[in-house]
Amino acid sequence: MIGIILDNERVIISITGWDRVFCLKGRVSFAKSNIIRAYAHEKSITPPWLKNLGTAIPGVIIAGTYQNLKERKEFWCTHFNGNTIVIDLEGEKYNRVVLDLPQDEPVDHWIEKLAV
Repeated sequence: MIGIILDNERVIISITGWDRVFCLKGRVSFAKSNIIRAYAHEKSITPPWLKNLGTAIPGVIIAGTYQNLKERKEFWCTHFNGNTIVIDLEGEKYNRVVLDLPQDEPVDHWIEKLAV
């Protein structure tokens, strides 16, 4: 389960329940000003090939930190439920954050809230 907290300057994502175990992380945060773009997940987007810490069962769950041999690092926490947001970042630990939102929180709502 994911919870997102916004203040004037930061976005704080709290990870709870089993997702916290699958991701091996309880929290991700970044500056709102470092968001390049937020959009609904497209099936063509996949994590980098090297799993750092986390869980991967293709088509079921991708959770944790993924990177390639260059400077690309991403955080994923998705069960492919169709309500997934992608946040592209610059100047942060992660280049991309991909999250499942609760079903009662539409992706479009969060895209507007995260717009810089």
